[in-house]
Amino acid sequence: MSLLDKIGDLYNDPVLAIWSFLSLPASGLLLLMSLNNPIMVFYLFLTLSTFAWLIAAPTVFKETAHASVDWNEEIDFKKVLKLSAVGIIALLFIGFIFSMLFFGQVSPAIWVPSTLVPLALTGSGFTVLMSNLFATTFAVVPGEESGKAIFTVLFRTYHNAGWAEKLPFAFQPAVFSGVTFWAAEHVVAGQYVLTFALTVFVSGLVMKTLAAQSGTYLTSWIIHLGYNGVILIASFISSIMRI
Repeated sequence: MSLLDKIGDLYNDPVLAIWSFLSLPASGLLLLMSLNNPIMVFYLFLTLSTFAWLIAAPTVFKETAHASVDWNEEIDFKKVLKLSAVGIIALLFIGFIFSMLFFGQVSPAIWVPSTLVPLALTGSGFTVLMSNLFATTFAVVPGEESGKAIFTVLFRTYHNAGWAEKLPFAFQPAVFSGVTFWAAEHVVAGQYVLTFALTVFVSGLVMKTLAAQSGTYLTSWIIHLGYNGVILIASFISSIMRI
């Protein structure tokens, strides 16, 4: 077995393993580039979260996933792509519905905080858009998804309980708490309106459900990246049209 195969087996998915390892130096580089800038704290959090994920993924995350009643033991990458596409559309739909319910928004159709980094920087040009997409791909998505995933350490506190193996992955307390933290982080750290946390929370549960059905956490990462990418590009195009 090659080293890549061993790493892929350790992290349940070779693609996710490669993405994770590439993200650590990339997010670290962004951290160094943001020294003396308030966003440095954000990149520090993302870097540490990714590092913690690389430690937790082969152990407690695997245990939590495989103990869940809906986790697919066989990875089908065609299914990953299909479910990822479904997830991106679902998140856009959730964003649209919640924008209408809570913000009465018609334009833009999907409300997101305009001060959300890197959205606040998107209007500065194509180069900035590309750098934001790079940061999203190799720092924001890996860091935030890792931040949610490391809460699976809580699985060790109840793994012997009979009900643990009867719960779907998204509703395992160890996973549910990570999604809750992620939603709260958008409001507390980002200082956004409280109702936005509900959008993030429901989106997180959808991502975890689809990840379980595909048998790999990679699906959640792809959905997150696809959604963020759509918002970034749409925001960039909107900024051009206003010029």
